[in-house]
Amino acid sequence: MFISQEIAPYLADTPTTVFNRDLPQGIQEHGAEVRTFMPKYGKINERRNQLHEVIRLSGMNLIIDDSDHPLIIKVATLQPARMQVYFIYNDDYFVNNLAKVLETESSKDDNDERSIFFVRGVIETVRKLRWIPSVIQCGGWITALAPMYMRQIYSDDPSFRDAKIVYALYADDFDQPLDERLADKLLQDGIPAECLSAIQGKAVDSLMLTQLALDHADAVIQCSPNVRPEVLELVEKSGLPFLPYPGGPYYADAEGNVVNDEQYQAIVDTREAAKEELEAWEAQKAKYNGQIDVLLDQLDELGDDGDPEKRQQIDDAIAGIRHAIDTEAPQVPALPTLVNNKAQYVEPIYEFYKSL
Repeated sequence: MFISQEIAPYLADTPTTVFNRDLPQGIQEHGAEVRTFMPKYGKINERRNQLHEVIRLSGMNLIIDDSDHPLIIKVATLQPARMQVYFIYNDDYFVNNLAKVLETESSKDDNDERSIFFVRGVIETVRKLRWIPSVIQCGGWITALAPMYMRQIYSDDPSFRDAKIVYALYADDFDQPLDERLADKLLQDGIPAECLSAIQGKAVDSLMLTQLALDHADAVIQCSPNVRPEVLELVEKSGLPFLPYPGGPYYADAEGNVVNDEQYQAIVDTREAAKEELEAWEAQKAKYNGQIDVLLDQLDELGDDGDPEKRQQIDDAIAGIRHAIDTEAPQVPALPTLVNNKAQYVEPIYEFYKSL
């Protein structure tokens, strides 16, 4: 079972979203029964991705900090593997119209409760399905509370009692710490106080949240080459079975050089800042190409036996326009391409699961 923060194609292709799509598919191709869960962000187009609500799984109220939040479960089938993806939704934490950015970015003050709701929503859905996974992989900071809930509250539940919990590390640090009342909210859910002493009364940063996950996980996988050294130090101190980065999707420039996440974002930002200039240039280039078409028609009318001087004038004019196209184009870096070799990482991760 995979609990993921982001999955392609429901969100745009990135190394993380493609990894979270292809790894479950690769494990399923090894003969395993796989189910995948992610939040139903407002950015996800339900019609295009053919999501529909599962009435028999929806309707439960989850109480968080003394407030009721109805749990809505939606599902889609990921082709071509025909793998089911379950979406956890509630309009208090995820907007119901197409949004430009994820709620984890646009509404950061609610991220603590958003994480609690998502994790509890996944757990209650698995219980209703009466599914008993052998391995549960939690990927992304929004899933970090799942190991603690499963071990502290649902340790005797048949769905989780014998499962091995794997925490997957990504380069997904968040810049705004979670609410300092997070520990109080977890206490209300029944998490023992001794599990929360390190965060009691504190704003919880990504390192503290990672430590909570490691305290209750059975193993760790590094799923990004850019995980912070401080996070890897926590893993080393934990003594948990650890699979270092086995490879995965990555961005590459035209020469095949690896482009890391920060470099990629810098290119995206540069292109966005030059958006109007690029649009104006595309319009100008269309005019230039139209002029070339007119001149080529004139050459055709002259024919091979036409006036050589006139033909030379037209050839020179075409060359001049093509030179303008080459030299006047805005100097904006091209977007790197996404390179993905699924076999590189699926096999070692599958063997790692088997070793647990």
